[in-house]
Amino acid sequence: MTQLTPTIVEPLPQQRVAIPQPTHHLDCLDVWGGSRRINRKAYVTGMNVWVSSEPASADRGGDLYLISMCGGAKISRFLLADVSGHDSAAADVADDFRHMLRKHINKQDQTKLAVALNRDFEKENLAGRFITALIATYIPMTGHLVMCNAGHPRPLLYRAADKRWTYLDAEHHPQDDVPRNLPIGVIPDTDYLQFAVHLDTDDLLLTYTDGVTESRPQGGRMLGEAGLLDMVSTLDVSDAAGILDQLTRRLHAFTGGVMDHDDVTMMLMSPDGVQPKRQPLTKQFKVLGKMMGVIG
Repeated sequence: MTQLTPTIVEPLPQQRVAIPQPTHHLDCLDVWGGSRRINRKAYVTGMNVWVSSEPASADRGGDLYLISMCGGAKISRFLLADVSGHDSAAADVADDFRHMLRKHINKQDQTKLAVALNRDFEKENLAGRFITALIATYIPMTGHLVMCNAGHPRPLLYRAADKRWTYLDAEHHPQDDVPRNLPIGVIPDTDYLQFAVHLDTDDLLLTYTDGVTESRPQGGRMLGEAGLLDMVSTLDVSDAAGILDQLTRRLHAFTGGVMDHDDVTMMLMSPDGVQPKRQPLTKQFKVLGKMMGVIG
């Protein structure tokens, strides 16, 4: 991959309630995102992406969302991260982590990206924080989404053909005692694994921070994974553009309108079948192989 310096574009500060903005179309080497309050759609070749973020206080928090496109639109990368805590210091750590990511964004194998981020963050982490993160790379030529989960909540996958939501996780885990896929900043020598899933047109992938599953009514129990699955299963998925707004309203209703327990960020992805300039089949497998770490 060409080692060029990407351009980071951060959304402008917004009002307390995020008002939808025009779609942001990413160019090659753009890195778009930040930690501010937002409700916006972004587009990269082959993938529609909607991002909603509500910091617990002020206009920025410890949740970080980033989208990039590189390799001549052959791959796009998505990151959703959550810094421990939700105070102003967490927001500062999120900003530092965003700039740290800029150094490594061009690594094709995202397990190496996660290892590099973990190593660098551990060196610079003076506040004793840790970060959960979900890193995903989409390859429109093959329709595969390759994911690396660093201690982050499991994403939800909606298969349009089955009309059903399910939690998505790696199917197989090595049976040994090696620490793997821990949050960034916990153990310096953590190993990271990744897995791939094929997405069809109109499938949906929902990623979110734990502010979603830890939502609770006053004096009540947390929503949890089971509650979130029940909640998304009642959503109208016929219009993907409205799903995050629907889910946000359900969360507010569930908590009685009190959403200041933690930052709440969600990212919804849906492929549209658009592809970059067609490449030979051998080239497609080579790109996927590099992403999975099979080819050096």
